[in-house]
Amino acid sequence: MTRFTSLALLALSFALTAGAAQAQSITTTFTSDNGGGVGGIVYFDVLVDDNELEITEIDFNTDTTNTVDLEVYFKTDTYVGSEGNASAWTLHETVTGLTGAGTDNATNAVLGTPLTLSASTQYAMALVIEGGGHEYTEGTGSNEEYSNGDLLLEMGAAENVPFDGSPFEPRVWNGTLHYTGGESGGGGGGGGGDDGDCSTGTGNSNWLALLGLLSVVAIAARVRGAKS
Repeated sequence: MTRFTSLALLALSFALTAGAAQAQSITTTFTSDNGGGVGGIVYFDVLVDDNELEITEIDFNTDTTNTVDLEVYFKTDTYVGSEGNASAWTLHETVTGLTGAGTDNATNAVLGTPLTLSASTQYAMALVIEGGGHEYTEGTGSNEEYSNGDLLLEMGAAENVPFDGSPFEPRVWNGTLHYTGGESGGGGGGGGGDDGDCSTGTGNSNWLALLGLLSVVAIAARVRGAKS
């Protein structure tokens, strides 16, 4: 392989890496003081800021080290008033065969299909653990909201039987949402400007990567010409 080819491949690799969406996360807490029964559910609201994002992984707090499954439900608007209405919710995915990490440790669930959340939209999420119980924290009024530049999480309620309409509240879900997109994950632009593709958040980084690629290739071509 010539030096020119090697440099071109290196530049292409840089371009692909620079254009990839950066992973971000938001965490509530993993300091539980209460917990639900096996097969129970937690509810919370998710308010998305000005950029679309995709949830790719979810960490949660369970009381077991056995194998569990995580059912991920969502809906638009708030969870409040829908705790007893299963038909209001959409099952996005069931992540199976997870090994519980035990109380106050993060059990990780990687979504096979990311959950897309549209910009400037409120969603509700509901998570069911099959084979284990949720460990969560009682709400105090000062521990029920968590935010960064992309998301606001508002807690929350729990039930031992999913969608039975008898929630314990306030309850603070213990966990982390991992996502791509958003302002800090490459969605920067917000507000609908024309600089690149704002729907994916990779426009500006792709242009910079392309300029880097062209510069490296040009330099490599000059070096090759000087030696020929």
